[in-house]
Amino acid sequence: MAGGNIWLSLRRGLCYGAAQGYCRALFTELIPRGHEADMFALFAITDKGSSWLGPLVASIIVQQTGSVRPVLIYLLLAMVVPAVLLRFLDLSGSIKNARGVDGSVNTLGDGAGKDSNLPC
Repeated sequence: MAGGNIWLSLRRGLCYGAAQGYCRALFTELIPRGHEADMFALFAITDKGSSWLGPLVASIIVQQTGSVRPVLIYLLLAMVVPAVLLRFLDLSGSIKNARGVDGSVNTLGDGAGKDSNLPC
């Protein structure tokens, strides 16, 4: 039984790296040009800043149920639900919007484009 858990963990670990790479590449496509540093800073903060949430939820589930097995349901939902929701996104439309409909840079209306009055 323990050998099966090791192989399951190994398989999940190997797939997790590919999924993370896909997510980062997709995120890159959705960023408006000129805002890459802002968005990747937000990505890093939310990625590392939310690392406490999973262990917190898992520990609450273990305390409430007295077993580790229900945590597997939580982990499954945490991976499957976003994957299903991703299927309903209009990614091509979002990528076009990030690049601008006519291929120009979309600055999200914040005035941080080439005509900005910023000193830098």
